Amino acid sequence: MSDKITANASSGRRVLVCVSGMSPAIVTETLYALVTQQQDAPFVPDEIHVITTVDGKEKIVRELLAAESGMFHRFMRDHLPELPATAVRFDESTVHVISQAAKAGKAGKALSDITTDDDNRAAADTIYSVLRKLKSVPNTRLHASVAGGRKSMSFYMGHAFSLVAEAGDRLSHVLVNEPFENPALKFYFPPRQGQSYRWQERDGTERSVHSDQAVIRLAELSVLRLGGLLAEGLPPKALNNFDFAVQLAQAAIEPPPVRVVWEKEEGRLEILGEVIKLQPQQFLVFALYAMACKHQAELPHGAALIPEDLPGHLLVKMLGGEVGATTFKHTRSKIQQAITKTLGRAVARHFQIEAVGIRQTNQERTTMLHLAPDTITLVGLDAWWPKLRETLRG
Repeated sequence: MSDKITANASSGRRVLVCVSGMSPAIVTETLYALVTQQQDAPFVPDEIHVITTVDGKEKIVRELLAAESGMFHRFMRDHLPELPATAVRFDESTVHVISQAAKAGKAGKALSDITTDDDNRAAADTIYSVLRKLKSVPNTRLHASVAGGRKSMSFYMGHAFSLVAEAGDRLSHVLVNEPFENPALKFYFPPRQGQSYRWQERDGTERSVHSDQAVIRLAELSVLRLGGLLAEGLPPKALNNFDFAVQLAQAAIEPPPVRVVWEKEEGRLEILGEVIKLQPQQFLVFALYAMACKHQAELPHGAALIPEDLPGHLLVKMLGGEVGATTFKHTRSKIQQAITKTLGRAVARHFQIEAVGIRQTNQERTTMLHLAPDTITLVGLDAWWPKLRETLRG
């Protein structure tokens, strides 16, 4: 290990984030590996954040953060003596307790353990929201550990990390050889001055081992980093809702189904369980393209349209009222904005009405929805399609 470890200068903000149950040692073990074993350069975090339960936080505060006697403070004295005590921010404010979502104005309940489906959802949302908030600060590099807590917590840490991570972020698991992983040893990291640890087996046999025999290894995990894909234009609901963020990530890769619904003289789109209400003209334009896409096999030019060439009386007849003068290009832009506001840019791009083909002289370019017909469901449009089909068949 280098004796000249210094605080980060121009490398940006570095954050170590761990999930932990009732074994706080995984925090200091991971920190030890990062500081002493990185081949390129030691990863000295500016901040350490831990996501845990009520009981887990109590152990972290007692065993790691207690003034002077806390093992985190001892680690700093042993392995980062060149840095001031405040160089790495790790205190009660960076220990995040898993809590159920607030309801009806009441604060969410902090959890002592993860035992039910609701608890697991709370763990997923808490882990995801903490990582998302950390990454919302520009130029933040994460190193996340899945080593602690229940298996479900480790899974959610890995999955949530994938949703927010970018190229410079890392995910790992810390491995410690036997018997040092035995809680009875109260081993947190190899101290600079070696020491012996004693414990008693279940049969009463006394055992001892020296810290020189400890082997701590950081295993980096391969993971998809989707943060760049989902970073821009993410809707508010996706900032704290893990399940919805996962749906958006999947939908960013593969277009989700869409229901195009005309009901009680109002039009809406339903995508991923979200309702996107459109103004009548906006809905009419989207419905035209959706019908052409859904029934493209019946049309001579497939799903491609030049809506500017459609007769005005057809639009009046379909909508059942007057259609004011409109620029279809402007209306298409408004539709895209409405979808983006609810689902974000990565998903909304699938529903963009795009120009295709080569523009002919004195003629608008054809435009279309690039969706698979079986992903579109039309509701309340049975009377519209025959009129459009008749016109397009000419």
